Amino acid sequence: MHQAPLPETDCRIYLYAGSEEGAGKTTIQKHAAVRNGELYRLLERGFGRETVRFEVGPGEVPEWPQFAKRFPEALLWMFPNKR
Repeated sequence: MHQAPLPETDCRIYLYAGSEEGAGKTTIQKHAAVRNGELYRLLERGFGRETVRFEVGPGEVPEWPQFAKRFPEALLWMFPNKR
């Protein structure tokens, strides 16, 4: 993932994470917030800043209400020509 070249594409990638993802976990999930940031930086480096968007919900955990709240905006950003 760190070294492989990425194909040309017109896709957009939207990532969302709550800042408290993994809080209280004892499994690998406890690193979720940090790993999401690392994933974003790798994707941004490979695809470019205009192609990858990462938003962090301060104080939020991964629950459907937070996802549902951001979903319409994420769709509009991922598919800007479909309005």
